[in-house]
Amino acid sequence: MKCNICEKEMKYFKEGMTCGWKCNSCGSIIVTTYDDGINMDETTYTIHILSENDTAAKNIKSASKALGCSFLEAKESLLQGREIKNLSAIQARDILIELQSSTIRFTTTPAFNHPI
Repeated sequence: MKCNICEKEMKYFKEGMTCGWKCNSCGSIIVTTYDDGINMDETTYTIHILSENDTAAKNIKSASKALGCSFLEAKESLLQGREIKNLSAIQARDILIELQSSTIRFTTTPAFNHPI
């Protein structure tokens, strides 16, 4: 995007809930608010951790961190499967980030349509 004052190239920026274009040459700036759609999502999500026979330590650690429980509780959750209900979009995203870093099998209800 070109600056309407000096015709130099402007740089895009995003910080917190603000985004826009800034000209490093003359200092001109165009600013607006930015709100990630996940903050507006009022859907209640459920994550289903599917039962696993392979309880590698890496997966147990990931499950423990995602579920906020002890190593032994996480291992039991992997062996039997577990549902985590009534999650906001942000809570679901945080858990899904951790689960995706492992080989733990899971599903979400409804489908989670936000970037992870």
